[in-house]
Amino acid sequence: MINLNFKINFSMRYLTSTLAALAFLVISVSTSHAQAAMKQKQPAKINPDSISNQELQTFVKTSNDIQAIQMGSVKDIQKAVKDQGMDLQRFRQIMMSMRNPKKSDVKMTPKEKQQFSKIRASIMQIEQNVNQKMMAKIKSDGMEVARYKQIYTTLQQSKDLQQRLQKLNSKK
Repeated sequence: MINLNFKINFSMRYLTSTLAALAFLVISVSTSHAQAAMKQKQPAKINPDSISNQELQTFVKTSNDIQAIQMGSVKDIQKAVKDQGMDLQRFRQIMMSMRNPKKSDVKMTPKEKQQFSKIRASIMQIEQNVNQKMMAKIKSDGMEVARYKQIYTTLQQSKDLQQRLQKLNSKK
């Protein structure tokens, strides 16, 4: 069951935590892989009225489960970094420098380059596993992945749908 705070602040908390987890994952993958992911087609915009209350309830349940999967992946990424003997702060520093190499003065030692290469490979595997788990969770909850993405996108863009979700959850 969803707690009251979550019901009231669903869109803000969900989007913030999800975006934080996703940002860490996106930052953590190779530049070419991240660019390919960004080029993926966005789900078609749908009319918020076409989303049933049952779909919204299923979406919230699934979103909670997906959030747990994503948070677990952050722990897995942190573990992969530590397992290679690199400090998490140093790893983040290197990743941020790779996002904008022209403005960065971060230099890696040969050992860090080797560690970083192994970490990146681990992260790509973790990301692949997380994506599979998330898709399986969406399907096991009775939704199609495309529909889930449509609802997610619409919920981000529609204040009316956000309010409808809050009202729906407040009736529980």
